[in-house]
Amino acid sequence: MLIGVYITKLTGLDQFSPPFGRGGQGALFSIDVLDVPGGGATLAVDVEHKNLEDTTWTVLGSFSAISTAGVKTLDATGCKEQLRFNYSIASGSATSTFYINVLAPVWRP
Repeated sequence: MLIGVYITKLTGLDQFSPPFGRGGQGALFSIDVLDVPGGGATLAVDVEHKNLEDTTWTVLGSFSAISTAGVKTLDATGCKEQLRFNYSIASGSATSTFYINVLAPVWRP
């Protein structure tokens, strides 16, 4: 069984998770970083949100730049109806690949 996803720089375009519904007004988001590439690559992860009638996504919060393995967290409040993760890799080569497991958010009222 495969747990997690691989995020590869390739052309350098941002990559997005599928959108998911809000489970509360606030949440603790966690990403378990299982493997990181060498060469100084960093992974930027934003949590974006919007309401159904909105035409664009806005940033709810950003994880600190990720360059090491381990669990990374982001505490956010004021969640809109829909959320998604935006992944982008800075530095490194086109083959720089992070192996991550996005954990279920811990929702708060």
